[in-house]
Amino acid sequence: MTQTYVSAADRDLQSAARTMSGLRSGHLLLALTSLIAVMSLGLAYVGRLRVSDLTRGEQTAVAVNLNTVTKAQQLEEPLEHVFASGADRKFASQALFDFIHSIHESGGSLPNVGAVARATVNTTAIDHASLVEYRERLRLAHEQPGAETRLTLPLLSAADIAVLKPYFVVRTLETSRRQLLIWSSLYFVAVWLLVLLWHIRSLRSDLLLLAAAHLLTAIGFTALLSRADPLRDTVLFVRYAQGCIAGIALLGLLSFLDFRKASFLKLSYLPLLAALLLSCVLIVFGSGPGSSSAKVNLGPMQPVEAIRLLIALFLAGYFARRWELLRQIDSDVGGYRVPSWLHLPRLDYVVPVLTGVAASLLFFFLQKDLGPALFITCVFLVVYTVARNRIGLALMGFATLVLGFYLGYALNISSTLAARVQMWLSPWDNSVRGGDQVAQSLWSLSAGGTFGTGLGMGDTRYLPAGHTDLIAAGIGEELGFVGLLLIAAVYG
Repeated sequence: MTQTYVSAADRDLQSAARTMSGLRSGHLLLALTSLIAVMSLGLAYVGRLRVSDLTRGEQTAVAVNLNTVTKAQQLEEPLEHVFASGADRKFASQALFDFIHSIHESGGSLPNVGAVARATVNTTAIDHASLVEYRERLRLAHEQPGAETRLTLPLLSAADIAVLKPYFVVRTLETSRRQLLIWSSLYFVAVWLLVLLWHIRSLRSDLLLLAAAHLLTAIGFTALLSRADPLRDTVLFVRYAQGCIAGIALLGLLSFLDFRKASFLKLSYLPLLAALLLSCVLIVFGSGPGSSSAKVNLGPMQPVEAIRLLIALFLAGYFARRWELLRQIDSDVGGYRVPSWLHLPRLDYVVPVLTGVAASLLFFFLQKDLGPALFITCVFLVVYTVARNRIGLALMGFATLVLGFYLGYALNISSTLAARVQMWLSPWDNSVRGGDQVAQSLWSLSAGGTFGTGLGMGDTRYLPAGHTDLIAAGIGEELGFVGLLLIAAVYG
């Protein structure tokens, strides 16, 4: 019987040729995905405007644009809803106008109505006898501990801003529409430029995976669009669209690499070193969200996502090069052959990767960010199970992980871990700061029910961290249980 040898490169060429012959169906799927994305964005925008009009009533028609005011008198009418005294109103409108004017002079603009919370008033300026309300505020401010030397106090309280928000805007409807049109168009153009690049260069591509990524990023785009008031809140989708475009550009660059011939893939420890270096930078210079002591933010970025990806790449590269050795060669201890039913791997094959994972977990512990540590450990156990083709040690590792977390909670080694467990045990009633977020997300999901409230029609703006950590709950409110099942299927 005659046997022929076909190299991996030849197989790739044959696969690419088959892929190119089936491009029509892939393009059709991607075009359908883009059409669904366009419809979703349109529905979310219209729904958000409708909800905004219903909640704001007639105020939107007479709202004052804070970024276009030219004199303090334009602010006096809205301030009637907060200050009954004409003298107080005149004083407040001038102070607010001065604050807005200072921002414009520096070349900036107000990103949202809530930004007026930064406006302050010098306490020495409150000396007029008729400024009754401000004198009362000053008295209350000085009664607070450590406030005896305070020279300024907020011009408007949080309650004041909540009352005034319907009567102020920071952009027009035309500006909002133009921003959406520009950035959504750039997002769609980036996706199809990538497809065009692959077609021109005859590069091997998987349009099914690209369509899945396109749909998921479009759903994220829609969730951010439907969360914010388009006239009064910060535009969340602009930065998101920029991130998507940057990711697509990176995907295009990486598609030029031949991963079967790339020599740098032999350096399987390179991603681990990069992850540990980034962790060191985060520990030294990082900060937490709000008053949290966790180190997750590095300026405007959260490097934790990159660290997790780099460690996952290290694990994949390490086990891809050694899976046969791990699977076929068992260990012996001190010259004694370990019973075959134990199937222990050779220590010199396992110790390096265990050391790398342990080092990364130590850094996560120092960052006080336990979520990524749990994620990395589970990824390691899964990849190890695949490489060894045995599940026994992985189950033992998982049991050890659970035991470790339990002991950490029982011994109160980590206050963060203890707080998370309290939130999990009692999402409706716990004393953890911010511990109501789980309950809020459950309410959001229950409001969505089976089919959701509709795109843009939910109250996701009231969901804490609904644009970041709890975005799935926000999507569940507007798309319902069916929508979340669809997202899970696309990820799968």
